[in-house]
Amino acid sequence: MSFAALRSEWTGARLNFNPGTFGTPAARVRTAVRAFQTETDGWPLAQYERGRVAVRSARQALGELWPHAGLVVGAGTTSQVSAFVPAFVRACGRVRLLTTTEEHEGGLAGWLAHPEVEVVQVAPAEVIEVAARGGWDVVFVSEVAWTTGERIDTAALEAVVGEALLVVDAAQAVGPVCFVPRGDVGVASLHKWLAAPAGTGFGWLSPRARARLHGTRWAGHALDPEHELAEFEPAGGLDYAAWAGVGVALELYGGVGEAPAAARVRALGQRLAEGVAVALAPWRPRFATGATFTEAPTVSDGGAVVARFPREVDPYAFYRALDAAGLHAKCIKSPVHNQLRWGVPWWEDEARVDEALGMIRNHSELLGPRP
Repeated sequence: MSFAALRSEWTGARLNFNPGTFGTPAARVRTAVRAFQTETDGWPLAQYERGRVAVRSARQALGELWPHAGLVVGAGTTSQVSAFVPAFVRACGRVRLLTTTEEHEGGLAGWLAHPEVEVVQVAPAEVIEVAARGGWDVVFVSEVAWTTGERIDTAALEAVVGEALLVVDAAQAVGPVCFVPRGDVGVASLHKWLAAPAGTGFGWLSPRARARLHGTRWAGHALDPEHELAEFEPAGGLDYAAWAGVGVALELYGGVGEAPAAARVRALGQRLAEGVAVALAPWRPRFATGATFTEAPTVSDGGAVVARFPREVDPYAFYRALDAAGLHAKCIKSPVHNQLRWGVPWWEDEARVDEALGMIRNHSELLGPRP
């Protein structure tokens, strides 16, 4: 499917350049969800039976996009990680976990909250070296950092973790970059860069993770009891209509192709970065590339445009005004972060990027005094 033909699936006026939080489902995805609801509302048995068919179809489509023997379906990344934490504690006893300083709270909070987990954080650039020293039960990393777009070489990390189980958070990697499922346990959201219905995701397990862990489903009947990894999938009453939409979302993405979609994200992102550099030059933004920030307008390793401002520039009022006007981004503020993140989805086009740049220029004075 050409990108020009694809645009007809997204007709809304909003410029959702924050697919790293929620993508915008295509018209065909929303139609599939409504059709499932119309057919099964008030018919509980059909919701389970039709839902099981939709889940199996989605799992098959995932396997065609990212072949792996241990695929499972699930909720979004945060919910999946939260379910896996007690499974690791049950298998390992006290867990010594190595992770990075750029992890998303949603992925890290479950580990931090458990009294049997000791968490040690290092910079992403150091995690491979530190993991290779050994002494860890679990190594947990985001393949693409949500804050900077920095990408960790999970193949290199996989080669050095030894007996530790490697857990990969791929929430920001699936969709905007070419991706291979690696590690012993992986989790990813489908509602971000793949624009599936909210609350959907998938994961994968290596043979040794399957041997050491005993599932994440502590109660209830398996969603798909015939699946060999049913104990790692959700149970009970779920929004099965969403899975009818997942199948369509994966069909649209697969019709474009992973590599063309990633190239599209980078090309549109570069156009945006160059325009942002000009429009906001008085406020001296620097752009993420690898583990550093540079004055040259660039797209981060993970495909998003991450613009960091001097500490005396507060981008929040600017961000909120753009959000109210219909241009949606991510504002990341912390003691070490002072930045905006824009991700241009693969279903957008140059005209929409230019429209976004016009809005950025029109609201730029809200960044306050020039530093």
